[in-house]
Amino acid sequence: MKRTFKYLGISAATLLISLEAVSVDAHTQQSLKVNSTSNVELLAQIGAFPRRSFGDRRVFRVPIQGRSAGIPIVAVTLNGDRTFPMLVDTGASITTITPAMARAIGVRPQGKVKVTLAGGQTMEMSRGRISSIHVGDAQLNDFTVLIGEVPLLGQNFFSEYNVTVGRDFIVFRQRFR
Repeated sequence: MKRTFKYLGISAATLLISLEAVSVDAHTQQSLKVNSTSNVELLAQIGAFPRRSFGDRRVFRVPIQGRSAGIPIVAVTLNGDRTFPMLVDTGASITTITPAMARAIGVRPQGKVKVTLAGGQTMEMSRGRISSIHVGDAQLNDFTVLIGEVPLLGQNFFSEYNVTVGRDFIVFRQRFR
C-alpha cells in the first residue's frame, strides 16, 4: 500500500530571523529560528512519531559539524553504535538515511511510500525502522526513516522542539503543551 505525504525541503520562506537569549555567545544569539509545519496527521498514521526519552533536559545544544549549501550538518548516532553526519532539514517531514547507512546498521526496507519534494516532484522511497536515534542528549526509540540519497534529520525527530540554528550550535528547546 502506498501512502503520500508532503516532504518539504528548507526554503527561505520557512526561516524567520530570531534573537533568542540562550547561554551562548552574542553571535550565536543572532540566529535563524526555523519555523516549519508538517503533515502531522499523516506522519502519525505511518508511525513516524516515536516515544521520546529526554532525561531531565528540556534544552540542549548540538555542535554543528559543518555545512552543505548553508544547511547545518550534525552527528547522529543510529541504533546505538554507528554515528553519521546528517543535514538538519526542519522542512523535511521524515528523517532520511542513505542506502549505505541502512546497510551499515542493518535496516531492511519495509515497503515504499510516495513522497512529494519541495519542487512538486514525486518519487517513491523505501521506508524502514531503526531501534534508536541519538542527537545530542535526545534519544528516540523505534523510529521511522526513509531510505534515499541524502541523509536528512527531519520533523519526526524534532517536531516537539523549537529549533534555533546558530553559527556553531543548534539549540533544541522542548515545546510545552
